[in-house]
Parts: sequence; C-alpha cells; structure tokens
Amino acid sequence: MSRDGVLLLGGTGFIGSALAERLKRENIAAHIVGRNDGDLLETAIPGCGTVIHLASATTRVLQQGIQTSSAATLP
Repeated sequence: MSRDGVLLLGGTGFIGSALAERLKRENIAAHIVGRNDGDLLETAIPGCGTVIHLASATTRVLQQGIQTSSAATLP
C-alpha cells in the first residue's frame, strides 16, 4: 500500500480548512478529519505518510478561561 497521502487532523477548523483547500489546489492526496470524523482514522492512517495535527479544544479552553501558550500544557 502506498503511503503518499496526508492525514490532516482538524481539517474543518479555521486553519485546517485553509490548508485543506491548499492541498486540494496542489493535487495532494489528503484525508481530512474533522471534529466528528474520528471513525475515519482507522481507514485513513494506512495510506498516509504524513500527519498534520491542527485539532484542538479551543472552545472548551476559552470557556473555562484558561490561557495557554505553545509551551503550556493543559491539566
């Protein structure tokens, strides 16, 4: 099986959707996984040689009033 594809986690979010469009324009095979697409992972992973992880829980984090930075870890 070829592993030339890209697995894009968070592909329906603000940044992920822009990247998904770019991958499409560049004719790069991509499996786009959004918030409710977790069941697609099992079939998408074997064909992907690259994983881009843009998924986050920003809504929950912002609602709780927790400030984060790139160096912070959530409890």
